[in-house]
Amino acid sequence: MRVVRLAPGSAALTHHVIITAHNASPSGSRIAFHRTVYGPRGKAESGLFTMGLDGSGLTRVAESGFDPSWQPLPAPPPVKRAQIKKHKGKVRLDRKGRGVVGTVVCGSSRCSLKVLSSTLRAGRGKPCSVKTDVAKRIGPGKKAKVRVRVAGKCLGRLRGAGHGKLVTRIRATDALGRRVLTLKATLLPGKAGKHGR
Repeated sequence: MRVVRLAPGSAALTHHVIITAHNASPSGSRIAFHRTVYGPRGKAESGLFTMGLDGSGLTRVAESGFDPSWQPLPAPPPVKRAQIKKHKGKVRLDRKGRGVVGTVVCGSSRCSLKVLSSTLRAGRGKPCSVKTDVAKRIGPGKKAKVRVRVAGKCLGRLRGAGHGKLVTRIRATDALGRRVLTLKATLLPGKAGKHGR
């Protein structure tokens, strides 16, 4: 389609408008098309436009392109939150009371991690605190190991009882906000060497 416009009050040609590749929307209320406008000095301005069937609401949606068509937007990727995975079965520590008890997996966005608490209940008495380390920041889809070290009287109680219940709470902050992850695991003391504990 070619449209020739006349300047108001003059018979001189001022603009040439060429419209190609027009396409109606699925609802039939708008059309998309490629338009090129040649000014009086031959300068061209083109782009992809949409407008109503009555010519209203003319909007340029792209400065360049061709053969416009109406397509449904692709579905956004699923949003995943950070999660924590404990190791299968019981976790046996080494002789110094160290071990890996689980893994934090970051979701669809970068996340930061902070250990809020980590306690071990072994034998009688109140739970004791356990030193727990995890990476402070990890990228989308990346993993970070959760490492613990049981020491001092807490390790002695674990050895005396033969096993203990660990509860660790880690705060994960990502693009969707904050979330507290809880890991529960059964710890076993490290095996004694040939020369005893």
